Amino acid sequence: MRTVGVDPDTHTLAVAIMDGPTLEWCWLTSVNKKLVGDDAVVAVADDLLIRAGQPRGKVDRIVIEQMCVYPDTPLGTRGINGLMRVAATAGIALSWCKLNFHGAKYDMPTAPEWKGQKSKAAHHRQILRQVDEESRKTLRATPAGKRGHLLDAVGMALWAQGGAGARNRIRKNVMADARDAARKARG
Repeated sequence: MRTVGVDPDTHTLAVAIMDGPTLEWCWLTSVNKKLVGDDAVVAVADDLLIRAGQPRGKVDRIVIEQMCVYPDTPLGTRGINGLMRVAATAGIALSWCKLNFHGAKYDMPTAPEWKGQKSKAAHHRQILRQVDEESRKTLRATPAGKRGHLLDAVGMALWAQGGAGARNRIRKNVMADARDAARKARG
C-alpha cells in the first residue's frame, strides 16, 4: 500500500510517500524564518507547488494532520492567527496531493487520533523502528530542526497503512454514540 503523510506548519511543511516501510519520496519546504503571517503561507505554497515537483505513481491514501484546539487552553490573537495559517498550509498540501494522486482517499486526523498519547520522542523512536534501514538513514540525515516534521509525515503515512485510521474512526463513532445516549438519558 502506498500512502502519503503530510505535517503542515507555517514554515516547515513535510510530505512523505511511503510504500510499506520504505520512504520513497519526501519534501520539506525551505521557507525563510523572517517571513511571517500570510507571507510565510505564500512561501510554503510556492515551495511546494513550484519546487517540489510531481511525484509519480498511484497512492491509496493521503493523511494530513489537522490542528487540534483544546477548548480549555487560552489562545491569544496570535495563537488563532497562527492556527489559521497552519490550516491554510494544510489546505495547500491537500490540493497538491489531490492534484498529484487522483482518486486517493484522504484522512485529516488530529495528532491524538493518529499517534495517541505518546511523547514526541517516544513516537519518533517508534517510527524509526518501523521503517527500513535506507529510510532510517535518510531520516537521520535530515537537519535536526526539520527532522521532527518529516518523522511525523512518515508516521502518518505508516498509520494509514496499518488500518489505524479505520479503527480510530470506529472508536470515535462508538464514543459519539455513547455520549449521545448519555445526553438523552439525562434529559
